Amino acid sequence: MSQTEAPALPAHHDEHAPHPAQARWYEAPKVDLAEEPSGQWGWHGEYPNAYRWIALATIASLLVMLIGNHKGHVEDVWLIAFAAITALWLVVDIVSKRGRWKR
Repeated sequence: MSQTEAPALPAHHDEHAPHPAQARWYEAPKVDLAEEPSGQWGWHGEYPNAYRWIALATIASLLVMLIGNHKGHVEDVWLIAFAAITALWLVVDIVSKRGRWKR
């Protein structure tokens, strides 16, 4: 079997069950409903838009720090570099999660 081929499914495989290679994607988290009642109605996770807004605020604050009485511009290079790294992380995050609802 080559690396691109999927492993054969067992004879007792349920069509609605996930493929064995993807089974870990469908495992429900182990949540104790007595400690976390929100798990009962399905809200138990992250707020990804908050991370994006925080990243935008970080980029803006780093770029605002460029304004000042800098004699040497070494700090400007560092501020721009950290803003660019944060912007790259934000773009990768947005692109990697695009279309996730369709799958």
